[in-house]
Amino acid sequence: MRFIFRVLLVLGFAMSMAGVVSADTAVEATKKPVIQVFYKEKAPSLETLDQVLKFLVDYEDTYEIEKVIITDPANSELLTKMKLPAEHFPFALAIEGKTSARIGEATIIFAHFPDFMHKIGRHQGNWTLEHLRQVLQNRSLLLPDNPEVTTAPGGQDGKKPE
Repeated sequence: MRFIFRVLLVLGFAMSMAGVVSADTAVEATKKPVIQVFYKEKAPSLETLDQVLKFLVDYEDTYEIEKVIITDPANSELLTKMKLPAEHFPFALAIEGKTSARIGEATIIFAHFPDFMHKIGRHQGNWTLEHLRQVLQNRSLLLPDNPEVTTAPGGQDGKKPE
């Protein structure tokens, strides 16, 4: 009788552990990929944030969207991890922790201002909302390593647009 009780106890334990593993696996499988939106609480950055968040509405079912304030000291470690500058840059995006992608022949870096903000003449990035759409629909375009993003006061490569 003791033997049967022990076998049932072991089987019950094994089955409950399998349930826990399955539950953990199910939670992991339903976890959404994360888009981190890095911004400053300044007018051009907030304008960019507003337009990017409007664009991302169509992806809220697929992605978790996190807003990260660049100037908050609590986020400095994350900025370093993402290879983003700690100061003097206005905006960036990370998709599953990656800030760059290969689209066609171009390496796109989702940092500084996108094309619709080039009117301000500072911190020009080389990305568009179309680039972002392509990456969100095909994450295999993401590059495995984040490039070092530098500050570029006055525009891309430190030059104001003509």
